[in-house]
Amino acid sequence: MNHTSLTMRWIRCCAVGGLLLALGAPAAYSAMYKWIDANGKVQYSQTPPPEGQFKELKPGPPPVQPAEAQKQLQDLLQKQDEVRTQRDTDKKEKEDKATEQARLAVTCARAKRELALLENNPGRRIGITGDDGQMSRMTEQEREVRLAEARKIASETCKDKS
Repeated sequence: MNHTSLTMRWIRCCAVGGLLLALGAPAAYSAMYKWIDANGKVQYSQTPPPEGQFKELKPGPPPVQPAEAQKQLQDLLQKQDEVRTQRDTDKKEKEDKATEQARLAVTCARAKRELALLENNPGRRIGITGDDGQMSRMTEQEREVRLAEARKIASETCKDKS
C-alpha cells in the first residue's frame, strides 16, 4: 500500500466515525416513556408500551457549561441586587412621603387653630409670650400680621383649603 491509499483509508474511517457519532447523538436525547403496567408498577423505557396509556417524557435541556452557568448565576444575582435596590428606594420614598404628609398635617392643624383663635377674637387683645418669656398683649396690627401668616401657611399645607 502506498501513502495515498492509507490517507484515503484514514479519511474514510474518520468520515464513517463522524457519521456514526452524528447519528448516535439523537439517540442520546431520544424520548422516554412512562406507563403503569398490569401489576400497578410504574415503568420507564425508551420504547412505548405495546398497549395501554402512556406518557411521553421529553428530555431535559442539555447540560450547561460551567462558564455559561457561572455567567447566568452572576446575571441573576445582579438582577436580584437591582430589584432589591429599587425596592429599597421605593420603600424609602414611600416613607419620606408619609413623613412629609404627617408633617404637613401637623402644620395645617396648627395653622387652623391659630386662624380660629385670631379670627374669632377680633376685638380682644390676645396674650402672647415673647422670646424673653415675658407675657404681653398682641396689638391689632400684630394680630393682622399673624392672621395673614396663618392663612398663608394654611393655604400651603392644608389639602381641603378650609
